[in-house]
Amino acid sequence: MAIISALRGVTVQVHMGGQSCTEYADDDDSSHQHETQNRVSKYIEAKSGQQFAIRIDVDKAYEYTVQPLCVRLFIDGSKMASSILTPELLLNRPCTVFTGATFQESEGMKLRPFIFSALTIEALKDLHILPRSPTPTPLEERLVDDLTREELRQLVRQLKNRLETAERIKPENKRSRNASGDENSDSDVKNVSPRQKKTSRLSTGPGNSATDEGNYRPD
Repeated sequence: MAIISALRGVTVQVHMGGQSCTEYADDDDSSHQHETQNRVSKYIEAKSGQQFAIRIDVDKAYEYTVQPLCVRLFIDGSKMASSILTPELLLNRPCTVFTGATFQESEGMKLRPFIFSALTIEALKDLHILPRSPTPTPLEERLVDDLTREELRQLVRQLKNRLETAERIKPENKRSRNASGDENSDSDVKNVSPRQKKTSRLSTGPGNSATDEGNYRPD
């Protein structure tokens, strides 16, 4: 049973099939070194599809005659139930059991029992309860002598697919360059005729004229 040394007289247990579940210590839990945190962690064996209940027992070691005990139940990070155990309630009923959570539905308030969900191998790995599978080494990085016949066939198929993909990419790139134009292609060369030199005639008087080159000639 989960017992917090800082909260004497209060114990919490998980029950399944009318029996308390066997608890296992959490090797990563350091709450015993920091009792001011008021927490303790335990592991139990969860059976998929089985209903379970949370039982809280309070004995005389807890000074319930002084102040009430506030209980909040969270499962998977979500609040499922809560209760305030007053001195009068604890005196007459020192045990409190949560068998499910109450939800508002169209027919009214309904109690949904607590049921252990199925845990897949991947879920256990995500919780770091089981070690993750190591990433396999690519076939091309392994020694050929260490490969099985099926792995050799797979490696040949991979290499063949890469070669086919590379061959398809080459002509596509060539067509793309021809379509967009090359800086040395004839399509970029334009014949520009030299600009003809324009001259102007300036009148210098009757019967005479001059060009823009500064040459004077009579008309």
